[in-house]
Amino acid sequence: FFLMIRRPPRSTQSRSSAASDVYKRQVSTQSTWEFLDNLLKEGKYYEYGLQVKRKWSRMKTKDDVKQTFNFLLESIRNLSLYGETNAISEIWNCLLETLKDQEEFIQQEETKKQLLDLVSSIKFFPQKSKIVDSLLNKIFKKTDEELCTRFGKECCDARQYGLAQRYLVYSHDEYLLKDYLLGWSRQGHENEMELFVTRFCLLKILTSDLETPIKLAEQFSQHKQSPLYNYIKFLSLAVKIQSQPSFVKLNQYYENILERDPNLFDIVQKIFERYFVVKQQQGGLFSGLLSLFES
Repeated sequence: FFLMIRRPPRSTQSRSSAASDVYKRQVSTQSTWEFLDNLLKEGKYYEYGLQVKRKWSRMKTKDDVKQTFNFLLESIRNLSLYGETNAISEIWNCLLETLKDQEEFIQQEETKKQLLDLVSSIKFFPQKSKIVDSLLNKIFKKTDEELCTRFGKECCDARQYGLAQRYLVYSHDEYLLKDYLLGWSRQGHENEMELFVTRFCLLKILTSDLETPIKLAEQFSQHKQSPLYNYIKFLSLAVKIQSQPSFVKLNQYYENILERDPNLFDIVQKIFERYFVVKQQQGGLFSGLLSLFES
């Protein structure tokens, strides 16, 4: 009498075999990080970037977005501690490629939080704006307020006020915006502050924010009276009630004051086209507006 014991098919792993595979992956991951950490400690940033990209190439074939995402996230975070910006940009491109067509994963709150925290952890450098822009253009909305506010504040702290303006026009943090405008005006002449405020408020109107410009104008008028602050408030109201005649009349009345900064004319023209859908006529901005008003 022989007792026949049927063996499981080879394709079916036993519990001990499955546990062994998990252990091997953990050891492999641990050894990978140890290897990468040593490269950083030795200052071999270029080699570090190459090894991360090789690992990423293998991981992306397994179609595990979360694991690949976390690996790249940690790689960039570790690299940022050493301030090596070139390698960060390279790995960042891998991260964008990983998130391509992964709408469901991107929409998760945890994913956005991790990305925002990662961007904040990277020390400021001029090219960092490219990283932020790639998030705004490819991952989030172009006007994502949280990211724009975070990076805009970071630009202010680095006294990169011109760069900050690109992002803070989408912020509604009045205290931050006031500090930003005060900081930028101190970089120039004190008597040009109302021009900084006016330019920024016009850009805010262009982004469909009609409340913040009024509040900013009121705050700054408490410190110093300027006809430009009245202009901002009246213009915001004219746009809000969709009154084209009032808009034209205001710009005719304040034309001489606005001439102090030629850039203001261009912004006003864009606001006019944005809200009243009328193209500029020949003869210049205000002659065009006036002819419309008189017709």
